[in-house]
Amino acid sequence: MLTLKDALARFGTAGRVDALKKLAGARGPQRFLLKGLAGSSAAMAMCLLPKSRHITLIVADDVDDAGYMYSDLSALLGTDAVQFFPSGYKRGIRFGQPDAPAQILRTETIAACRSKATAFIVTYPEALAEKVPAPERLEALSLSLCKGGRMLLSEAAARLRELGFVKVDYVYEPGQYSVRGSLLDVFSFSHELPFRIDFFDDEIDSLRTFNVETQLSETQVEEVRIMAPGSGRDDNNMVSLPAFLGPGTLVMARNPALAIAKIREIASQTLSASAQYAGEGDASAMSNVVDYPSFEREFTTMRTGAFGVSPSMEDPAAPVLDFGCSPQGLYHKNFSLISES
Repeated sequence: MLTLKDALARFGTAGRVDALKKLAGARGPQRFLLKGLAGSSAAMAMCLLPKSRHITLIVADDVDDAGYMYSDLSALLGTDAVQFFPSGYKRGIRFGQPDAPAQILRTETIAACRSKATAFIVTYPEALAEKVPAPERLEALSLSLCKGGRMLLSEAAARLRELGFVKVDYVYEPGQYSVRGSLLDVFSFSHELPFRIDFFDDEIDSLRTFNVETQLSETQVEEVRIMAPGSGRDDNNMVSLPAFLGPGTLVMARNPALAIAKIREIASQTLSASAQYAGEGDASAMSNVVDYPSFEREFTTMRTGAFGVSPSMEDPAAPVLDFGCSPQGLYHKNFSLISES
């Protein structure tokens, strides 16, 4: 039986790996195209990109396309190597309806950027149009704890209050913490499960995740980074995701021009009339949209590769690598046609 690892090994021939190294390596061209990539072959081609100390930013056409890419890459590389960066709003930012689970996922992705395991961030234009905390701001919006570290429980609780966490009897959603004896329970915005921190005087004795429903511990961890509620939005300390990642980032986009056009359109919009009349949701949502001229300058100065079946790029001199994959035909239950093929 052919495994995913076997399939990737067959797909990644020596010729393709060498060609990708020349195109996508640190000394490669500023613009290039990877054509003939249909279905999951696009994700397999991403896996063959040369290793880099910088994260590769993959920009899909829309949220569904991004979801498929994330699923394929996660299956090939594991979930630690790939992060999904969604929009923090339902329908669109102009409607001002925050999506709490999506905002948690955004915070998780930003926090994971500091992990050496993270190789790819998968996103789409609507999510790219929203700002993120600047790197220096991120330090001020978090609390790092490690097993064996020194800190009083009262100091940790005071820091959580400074970060905007709310004290409750039992935590059940992000942004809450509770104190029971020597135990500090806290639900960060950068993790799916809350943490239970056991203090022995001024030493952190253990760190573990726990289930909200059963209150039972699940896994031991060595260190945690607790992020502030709401990702600490501060208009004076917010930047675009490309600016956060830095100029060494490689951008791989289905259609770079389309991504830029979508973000330009979002940046030109105002809060919808229905959101203004309803008086609900985030009335200041549009202030979280990137400054388009700055974003365009940051995005277009990054090394960029376009990928797909027949990708296009404004630079006519951009070199092309053809993988020769084509979409599977539609059989529509024509089993004789399937047997013939």
